Amino acid sequence: AIDDFATWLGRGLSMVGDVFDPELIVIGGGVASASDLYLDKAKAEFARNLTGAGYRPVADVRVAELGADAGLIGAADIARSVVAAEGATSS
Repeated sequence: AIDDFATWLGRGLSMVGDVFDPELIVIGGGVASASDLYLDKAKAEFARNLTGAGYRPVADVRVAELGADAGLIGAADIARSVVAAEGATSS
């Protein structure tokens, strides 16, 4: 199951690379905590399936520094910003 996941993740990453041509792709959320099980294979699959492989740079793929909590922390930061902005306008 993990090998299949890595294969499909790598293929998905190659589609993102084909469309957006990013320099960096960050993996976050729940799957980030188990990245040591699949990330190397996913990166290899990504590089192999990228259109123009061998003739263009391959984006760096990394795990979010905040791991599985990255989305939660980002959402809390946005909520804090909205509440602070509303407080500033209501004074």
